[in-house]
Amino acid sequence: VGTLLLRSCRPSSSAMDMFKFSVWAEWAELIPKLGGLSSDIVCVPMWTLAVGVWGSVGLLVVIWAMQLRVKKLYSQLEQSTEDAGTLSELFSSELERVRLLLSQSREDSESLDEILESILKGGLPGFLEMTSKDYWCVKTMEVSYTDQEGKRQIFRQSGYHVNCFVPGGARGVEVTF
Repeated sequence: VGTLLLRSCRPSSSAMDMFKFSVWAEWAELIPKLGGLSSDIVCVPMWTLAVGVWGSVGLLVVIWAMQLRVKKLYSQLEQSTEDAGTLSELFSSELERVRLLLSQSREDSESLDEILESILKGGLPGFLEMTSKDYWCVKTMEVSYTDQEGKRQIFRQSGYHVNCFVPGGARGVEVTF
């Protein structure tokens, strides 16, 4: 019961047209139940066998091509992940630079506000600037003065190029380096 005979449907007396295939016992028992066959000899055209073989080969080729495509997509995903990390670092450094420029702009704006306020109060402002002759040493400039309200103000800054705004109406201005 464990064998199934397939033969070509072409009329031929050749022994080559009869094929004997071993199949599992369950499969041999299942075939008669499905097709109502009472014999173990089945007539199968040769082109049917060829279509089955070529179909199987075609499926294997498709599966192989899909595996290659999956590998390619996976490598593209890894590259995209790396690119996203690089862009994230780039944008975070750029955001930090913009924040620094914004804070510097605020400081400049506050300085302009002081100048305008000083002009409106009736005094002319003063502007002091210290520039180092060369970049071999850092200089420190200290400016102290008494403002219109009588409070003593001290400004101290170091660098190669330093600016200081003295509001209008300031008295007792002292500059040291």
